[in-house]
Amino acid sequence: FRSDLAVREAHVPVFMVHGEKDFVIPISSGRRLFELANEPKTFVSVPGGEHLVLDLVDVFPRVCEWIDARTPLGRLLVDCRSAVS
Repeated sequence: FRSDLAVREAHVPVFMVHGEKDFVIPISSGRRLFELANEPKTFVSVPGGEHLVLDLVDVFPRVCEWIDARTPLGRLLVDCRSAVS
């Protein structure tokens, strides 16, 4: 799959989270993909994080905050902060 081509066609807010110790997809690849993305975009680098970082206690709340800030109904549908406890 050519993510580098697809991301250029996305005209929605982009939020990328990448572990600094990801051995599946190097963080350098994630950063390159991020650079190709249209604005608005946010990149979160997770120190010590490997490939799967979304379930980390310090990462998941940031994802929820980002979603809540951009989706008016997001908070009404689910309180994702409580899902990590």
